[in-house]
Amino acid sequence: MSKCLKFTAILAGIVLALTGCKKDETDKTWLSLDTTYFPFGREYEWTYERYSYSMKADEIRDESYDTFVIKVIDSTYGPEGWEFSLEGGYFRDFPKILGKEVVVFPYAVETILLEPLPGTYPGQGEFSNWWKLIVEYNVDTLSLSGIEYYGEYPREGSDLITLRLKGKGVVKQSHIRYDGAWTDGHNDSLLSFTTPEGQVCP
Repeated sequence: MSKCLKFTAILAGIVLALTGCKKDETDKTWLSLDTTYFPFGREYEWTYERYSYSMKADEIRDESYDTFVIKVIDSTYGPEGWEFSLEGGYFRDFPKILGKEVVVFPYAVETILLEPLPGTYPGQGEFSNWWKLIVEYNVDTLSLSGIEYYGEYPREGSDLITLRLKGKGVVKQSHIRYDGAWTDGHNDSLLSFTTPEGQVCP
């Protein structure tokens, strides 16, 4: 059963993700996300393992492992829709809920559907000068990629990638930075997802 929460607007700070149960279609301060790719509710927690690395000429020069927890602490509903406050980290696609649509990534002007269906997206996007959004949907997995380019060859830029599952959210995410011959990156893998009711999803 979805958790029902009602939220009131607060001053926005650094914001990201939350949920509730929509009882009144005319009351926009209610929102149901538990069965979507963005199942965020107050006190929901995701624990990740992070693999960090640096490469030069396809040779790994440095690598390390760490764990961290992302927790939803509050939400904001305003003229631009729902935004959400997190502590401990953030999701690489920076989702902001606008009714039945979602804005993803800081530079994207496109929106995606909150409930995408097979065949909704072709899996490719168009470059807008230095930015490209790629959306891929495969069975139960939603893949979002934000590709940024700048400079000339050798390639310089960054890739932001998230893989989301319904009812669980981000199960994998990556941030890869290219700076000439050097490549630096972080790969995060979900270890557990916990709700206030004690539900744990490995």
